[in-house]
Amino acid sequence: LGAIGFMFDAEIGRSERSFTFPLKNTDQSLEVKMMCIDDDPGAVQSGHYIWPAASALSNHILSSLSDDEVASLGSANVIELGAGCGLSGITMAHLGAKSVCFTDHDPRALDLIRDNLKLQQFD
Repeated sequence: LGAIGFMFDAEIGRSERSFTFPLKNTDQSLEVKMMCIDDDPGAVQSGHYIWPAASALSNHILSSLSDDEVASLGSANVIELGAGCGLSGITMAHLGAKSVCFTDHDPRALDLIRDNLKLQQFD
């Protein structure tokens, strides 16, 4: 028994997905690559999917922060609660957050976040 309950999703194959978010007041965008389960989130509540709220939050952050607020992220400590795949926290890291702490009740989701951080070439 390698997986139980919500952790069954850790046994499903993953693939790489890219999320592109426009940067406010520029013609540039930010691309974030993530490993995740391809299916839409199902009956099993799992952090191995990219939940719609994660991409919506990332898009909201990028479209609403002023240039001064983005510049101040260099001194910001960010915590992502129930991080799942880590999309929102990784987006903040791309924006230059001083540190990002990821939390999730599923230890395999935290392993997935570590893999996604490596995919971004973060330490």
